[in-house]
Amino acid sequence: MHLICTLLIFVESGLQLTRFSDIGIRLLMYLAAQQRLTPPVTVAEVATQFRVPRNHPVKVAGLLARHGYITTLRGRTGGISLAKPAADIRIGEVLRVLEGKTEVIACEALECGLNRGCGFRNVLKGALEDFYNKLDQYSLADHERRTQAGNHPHASQLHAIQNCCAGLIGLFFCR
Repeated sequence: MHLICTLLIFVESGLQLTRFSDIGIRLLMYLAAQQRLTPPVTVAEVATQFRVPRNHPVKVAGLLARHGYITTLRGRTGGISLAKPAADIRIGEVLRVLEGKTEVIACEALECGLNRGCGFRNVLKGALEDFYNKLDQYSLADHERRTQAGNHPHASQLHAIQNCCAGLIGLFFCR
């Protein structure tokens, strides 16, 4: 296995994906690359490949299974696999589930005198939704095609993502 893929997103402002989301996206990419029935992909295999404690991919796999992205089979011959074609798995949709947040900043948690009249919260909320919507244009299959062909078929669109999101340094599908 020469390939561990990941979606790397670096944002100047310090906004970045959680480790949980990183593992989730990599897990889906790994499953797409390892489409096999025998032997099935195990969580232990994933943990070894990603060099993370086993409990991390267990938690991620549980959430992805509850949302219908992967199927799980328990037992000695069990494992995990994609529940639907890679082309039907949208990156933005998955990140919404994995991140589990709809806002960049929790204004209620802050003691801020501007809470009532501040419009910045809505600006950030809109920017986050634009980010997810842009990523919805790409599927897990887009990554697989890039991996197989050596070039991403939408390189110019990926470059546009870099330019459209304020403060975004880079978005790369890597090998």
